[in-house]
Amino acid sequence: MSVSAALLLGLASSCLPRPAAGGPLVPPHNVRMITMNTRYTLSWDYDASVEEPVTFTSQYLSKYKLNLKKSATWTTACNETSQWSCDLTVFNLHYLGIYLVRVQASVNGMHSDWVQKEFCPDKDAAVGPPVGVRLVPVGSDLEVTIVDPRTTNNSSMRDLLPRLYYHIRYWEYLEETLGSVLSSSANMVTLPNLKAWTRYCVSVQSRCDFYQKSSNFTAPHCMQTKGAVPWWQIIMFFLGSLMICFLLVMVLLYSLFFICKTFKATWYPANRLPAHFQQSHSFMIKCSSAQSPDSGNRKFLQRRTWLTDHQTAVVRSAAAVETLEYTLQEAFLASSSLFQRPCVSLGPRSSSQLSYIHDQPFCSGSVHHELYL
Repeated sequence: MSVSAALLLGLASSCLPRPAAGGPLVPPHNVRMITMNTRYTLSWDYDASVEEPVTFTSQYLSKYKLNLKKSATWTTACNETSQWSCDLTVFNLHYLGIYLVRVQASVNGMHSDWVQKEFCPDKDAAVGPPVGVRLVPVGSDLEVTIVDPRTTNNSSMRDLLPRLYYHIRYWEYLEETLGSVLSSSANMVTLPNLKAWTRYCVSVQSRCDFYQKSSNFTAPHCMQTKGAVPWWQIIMFFLGSLMICFLLVMVLLYSLFFICKTFKATWYPANRLPAHFQQSHSFMIKCSSAQSPDSGNRKFLQRRTWLTDHQTAVVRSAAAVETLEYTLQEAFLASSSLFQRPCVSLGPRSSSQLSYIHDQPFCSGSVHHELYL
């Protein structure tokens, strides 16, 4: 081998990541499982100083298959991925099973040693908090409804953890102390001995003591309790309702009074027609009713109706004109009476005397009217 070829081979071998001179490829370290209920993720760390692109391969195997030579076949979960984690949730690992998981690093066709870890979901998987907490006031108490943690198949974790129970912590709103803690395995719990008309906050934690599992507490949910209604509130509600009913009745009565008054003023006015207009109107109605309605002539009936309406309008117009004339005459008499001087009773007079009396400016219009008549 030439000197140049040896130098090139030495340079190439020195560029590969090694833990020590001449050692194999560095394997991943800090291999761990990140879990929550039935969600499982295999994660690891690797030396970030390696300049070459590194890929990783993850596999799993049921532990009982190690004793079976024909069935001891590892299942590849993630093949040559550049990420430092691998999701095992999609493989539906049995919750009570025991598995072996391993990961290997690869660079330019070189492979590191496998790093293996044992994993049992029932023992190692963490339990999550309840997915829902609902508060309902029941008098001066609070009724807490808890929804179990859910699996990836949207079933209850109670199916996998029969001994699952809850720590319920509750306290008064804005209280500095942590309050009280109540443990219960039921999904509906009533918090006793609470103050009426007081706001309380509740937080719930999932627990299972078989493998000492516990979740984080949920976000606080707050609700105000109820209680007996004070007597002064009952009186205020009664008076308020009574006042509202009274106002509604008054508005209804006023509306009826206004409608009746308008109807009466429209159809039964206070000013009656003069006697000669009423006689004329009655005469025209009698004349129109004297026509024989048995002829069956529809046009005749329509014309008679039109004539009756027209005559009524004429009579009303004449009455209005007469009323206006009477009003003007009364106004003129009232204004003239301020400067009126007594006028003697007039009998038969000569034409010169009539002319003299007519020319007097202080005699009332009634005297003038009597003279002319």
